[in-house]
Amino acid sequence: MAGSRNFLGPFRLVRLIRAGQTCQVWEAVDERSNERIALKALQPEQRSNKTEIAYLKHEHTVAKDFDHRNIIRIDGFYTDRSVPFLAMEFSSGKNAKIQIRQNFEEVTYWAKTIIETSAEGLLYLNQQGWLHCDVKPDNLLIGKKGVCKVI
Repeated sequence: MAGSRNFLGPFRLVRLIRAGQTCQVWEAVDERSNERIALKALQPEQRSNKTEIAYLKHEHTVAKDFDHRNIIRIDGFYTDRSVPFLAMEFSSGKNAKIQIRQNFEEVTYWAKTIIETSAEGLLYLNQQGWLHCDVKPDNLLIGKKGVCKVI
């Protein structure tokens, strides 16, 4: 994605975390603050897809003011070199799908905390007038001691 330049705007790309059908998620560093962040960028073949660009913009519009410890913070929507992307809070947690495959015993040990903290995040979204329509293990990041963040 980065070609010979490993930056998107002021963000230095560190590593690709995941790639899906429409988006790539990168770990990056904001060169202005030296903060680790995540970038969600459209895949090359989706970068001119007006519907996918609108989805990213909508995600930013909806979530930019959310402030809850169990919700991934979204900092901004950007476009650099025709690459639309979101800058988001970086979490070192792994998604629940990966955690279940790799550390099933640990997931079962922390299951109560995982359920409670993800439910707290989802309740917060509901209290803000929104319903998360894509709740699945891929969208739950499990951190230390089972504390979950909803993407």
